[in-house]
Amino acid sequence: YRANVRVPKSVKNKYAVFCQTSDMPADHMQFAFQSSSDMMATCAMQAVFVTNTVAVEKSIKETFVPGDQLILRATGYLADQKTDVAEIKLAEYTTNKDSVVTAWTVFDLSKLGSVDKVRFEIEGPAGKDIPTAVCMDNMLAKISIKEE
Repeated sequence: YRANVRVPKSVKNKYAVFCQTSDMPADHMQFAFQSSSDMMATCAMQAVFVTNTVAVEKSIKETFVPGDQLILRATGYLADQKTDVAEIKLAEYTTNKDSVVTAWTVFDLSKLGSVDKVRFEIEGPAGKDIPTAVCMDNMLAKISIKEE
């Protein structure tokens, strides 16, 4: 997918593109700490910048009708237990206003809490063939290491 990144040509921008496919591993992001018996480490997600790809934008413009939404969902896990879920609307069409994320936008992940893995999911309107991809950049997390 070609990303929809609006930066000057002189700036070299690198980012990840998350594509939701059937062969994608279940755990999209994992954190592992080398630890000892006298140390405890945690990772608390804060945010990631997201934007739609050009292919997603085009598909949305061609197929969305009022009531359609495209949602990016992040689910946090710690020791295989779900911590919480965060969501951001990548697109929302209503009778009054259409909204599509076309610039880098902060996706707040702070409610996930301390995690050792994060799973992402893109949910669109049923029966519509919308590409399931999103650009991600500048993942922010608080890493804490404590001696016990």
